[in-house]
Amino acid sequence: MLIHSLYTGTDDVTANMRLSKRAKNAPLRELRFEVSIHGLRKIADEIGDTVNYLIDLWFLKTHRSALAQHLPLLVKPPRPDKLTIPPPQEGHAIGKRQPES
Repeated sequence: MLIHSLYTGTDDVTANMRLSKRAKNAPLRELRFEVSIHGLRKIADEIGDTVNYLIDLWFLKTHRSALAQHLPLLVKPPRPDKLTIPPPQEGHAIGKRQPES
């Protein structure tokens, strides 16, 4: 989600980043998000956990025959949290989020 978003500014009061992206099933509809510094750190940690898992998976796949007895089982990281759309503010039109299939 974050990779496909565009930075649109920062809230002067809360210091939240404003992001926007096009809806997956309706590209003419724009979705807007606000992410706090804490939320951004959590997203970065989730991306890091996923990348580390993929590297471990690659290493296990490419070196399995030589090290099979010495490698621990991999633990798949939990699914990352989804960004949620904040409630609409007056004067801002925000489309309803469609459930992902």
